Amino acid sequence: MITDTTEQHHSQEAKRVTYIGAWLDGFLSVVKVAVGFMVGSAALIADGIHSLSDLVTDGFVLAAIHYGRQEPDNDHHYGHGRIETLTTLLLGSVLIFVAGGIAWSSIDRLLSGTEVGAPGAFAITVAVLALISKEWIFRYTMRVAKRVKSKLLEANAWHSRSDALSTAVVLVALVGAQYGLGWLDAVAAIIVGLLVGKVGIDLLWESARELVDTALPEDVQQQMHDVACSVPGVDSVHDLRTRQSAGWVMVDLHVVVGPRITVSEAHEIGNEVSRRLRHEFPLLTDVIFHVDPEDDAGEGDP
Repeated sequence: MITDTTEQHHSQEAKRVTYIGAWLDGFLSVVKVAVGFMVGSAALIADGIHSLSDLVTDGFVLAAIHYGRQEPDNDHHYGHGRIETLTTLLLGSVLIFVAGGIAWSSIDRLLSGTEVGAPGAFAITVAVLALISKEWIFRYTMRVAKRVKSKLLEANAWHSRSDALSTAVVLVALVGAQYGLGWLDAVAAIIVGLLVGKVGIDLLWESARELVDTALPEDVQQQMHDVACSVPGVDSVHDLRTRQSAGWVMVDLHVVVGPRITVSEAHEIGNEVSRRLRHEFPLLTDVIFHVDPEDDAGEGDP
């Protein structure tokens, strides 16, 4: 069951990891660009610009977390979770554009025969440290995303992973160039572009499904149905419907009870259904039930 205190804690935890990631992205972008100019590595400069794009998306994520986790108000009765979903959609689009840019420039370099000159040990060391840093922030952000059930944070984690993969490509290019294999840069970058693009497409697909209120999988709906039917006093359940918003789940259902019980008893049975569903499904934030008397079920219910 989700409480206001839990939601506030989740929001603070999400902001904390994003602030750490933003600081790291800003630092890495400056270092990569500076070292890239020092050693004449266009690949390292481009990777620094990629890190700068991560910093920009961190800003989007912080804004979305702030507004998307606010309580329902007079204009948004179901809360602001769709803000997170829309921002996840945006980040998925950004990943696809980043992937396209990586692949396009790499194909161009491969076809033109452009190779990277020997960069030296210092540039290679910078790339190694940047790769380790971005992989760490990816894993840290992903752990928090799973814990607070945030698709938005998960999307931002994958954006960090795309930067780590980009840095890995640069590292391969720098090492290859050091030993006269400058063409490795383009080949590795094309592969990374395809991987990043796949992540972006997956995020777009999941966000779009959520925006159009796609139901939970059939097996999960059946589990909810079985839990509701296990409550004493429930004769059957029908018209069970589910949807999601920013990782949280909402369900409404019709509960059929005996025709001779009081309204108060019927309502308490419905409350028990709600309590058991929330207990069994921790991501369930909203349960709306309609009580039907047994001989009236499905006959013109509003």
